[in-house]
Amino acid sequence: MFTFMFIGFIAYKTEKYPALFFLAMFTVGSINFIADMTIFYKDQFANPTIGFNLLLVFRFFMCCLMFVSVRNANRIPKGDDKWNPFLPFKRTSAPQT
Repeated sequence: MFTFMFIGFIAYKTEKYPALFFLAMFTVGSINFIADMTIFYKDQFANPTIGFNLLLVFRFFMCCLMFVSVRNANRIPKGDDKWNPFLPFKRTSAPQT
């Protein structure tokens, strides 16, 4: 999984097929989540705890986050702007008509 994350980071950094790598990470993460639910977590579904519920919600949230990353991969800014965390708050000068 860390290999996929590293390859995704390189794809994001070099702007070469980031949507494809995000899709691969989403697919691997989703299959891993479903496999864990059916193999490892099936005993814990009988009497779930708060920690178990939070773990499931967190993993589901991360899968949803990867899906949103796939859908928004075409909106990644070019150049060094993609590393600017304050870019959404930056004011742009719109043409006045």
